[in-house]
This record gives sequence, C-alpha cells and structure tokens, in this order.
Amino acid sequence: MNNEAVTHVSTDPRLESLKHMNDVSRLVRTYIDMRARAIGTTRAQWALMSRLARQPGLTQAELAEILEIQPISLTRLVDRLADQGLVVRQPHPSDRRANCVFITENGLLAMDAFSPLAQEIAEELFAGIASQDLGPFTALLEAIKTNVKAHIAGHRDGTTDADTKVG
Repeated sequence: MNNEAVTHVSTDPRLESLKHMNDVSRLVRTYIDMRARAIGTTRAQWALMSRLARQPGLTQAELAEILEIQPISLTRLVDRLADQGLVVRQPHPSDRRANCVFITENGLLAMDAFSPLAQEIAEELFAGIASQDLGPFTALLEAIKTNVKAHIAGHRDGTTDADTKVG
C-alpha cells in the first residue's frame, strides 16, 4: 500500500457515527422493503397509510414532503392505493387545486394486519437492546434530525452552515 495515497484519516467519532447511521438506515429500509413485499405491500405504501392513520386529510403536497418523495411519485402511490380501496381523495375545503387524502375503513383494516409485522420487526431490530436505552437513543436521533432539518432549510434559503447550527 502506498502511504502517499492515504489522505487524512479523522479520529472524529461523529464521522464514524455518520457512517453507521447511513449504513443502518439503508439496511433498515432494505429489510422493511423485503418484509413488506412478503405481505403484498411496499414500504412506501405502508408509510403512506401509516401517516394517514395518524394524520387523516393531509394534502398530497404535504404527504410528498413528509414522505420525502416527489409529488408525481406520491400521486402514483395514492392512485394505486385508491384503486385498491385503501385511501380516498377528497377536494380540499379551501383550495380547489389540492386534494386531501384519507385512509378508508379497508385501509385501517390493512393497517391492523400490518401491526403484528411492525411489532415483529421492532423486536428483531432492537433485540439485545435494553428498553431503558431507547429513550436516550431516540433523543439523540431527534436532536440529529433537528440539526439536519435546520441545515436543509439553511441551504434552501441561502444561509450559511454557521447560521443553521442548532443545539
């Protein structure tokens, strides 16, 4: 190995944590995709129906932003679920251009069927991790999420990284 080819290797534990978060996030998405396919759905469909079960009546634009997908992809997703009778669109009460999306009774029944799988996945992925460790872990993830959102917003509106530091 040529030592000259080796660039600066950081000992910053935050960089190692970022690598692990990225790897874990990708693996969790892959695993949930696999498990969702086994019950005849997709992770995106499951996520959309889960969000609507908690927050009925969101607009398609709001759903696209929350789920971090392009509006056209969200439209196709809603189309597929509507064709299956799992969600319905209704005109927005004050914006003629927008539709609100609601989960149907059949959609809620489907979500009931997904609940045991969600519980099983949680048990599998958190196996060997003490319940008391999850509170601090979740708090750390929330803090990182807040920082990421602030930096995204800062880059969108042109503020500098120094202006978007949180915490």
